[in-house]
Amino acid sequence: MQVRNGTSSNLFDVESETDPEKWYQVFANGTVIKCTCKGYLGHRMCKHLGAVQQYLQQTEGGIEEEEIGETAPSAPSSIARWIGLPGPGAP
Repeated sequence: MQVRNGTSSNLFDVESETDPEKWYQVFANGTVIKCTCKGYLGHRMCKHLGAVQQYLQQTEGGIEEEEIGETAPSAPSSIARWIGLPGPGAP
């Protein structure tokens, strides 16, 4: 399932698994995560949320504090720290 950045920093586009022409929008701001698909609207859960969480873990979650340079975004602003990541010291 492909994920790409949306039109704002809190929006992500997630490709449908059944229709490659269809994309769903997922809103994730660190506190709230929502999807526009029927599954989310009916059950408040869907696979698109998991795809965005995995995307954020891969793109932002792998940055260690010592890797943050002057030009890199600071760690507290990273949304990945708030979505599905284990806390400090977690296995």
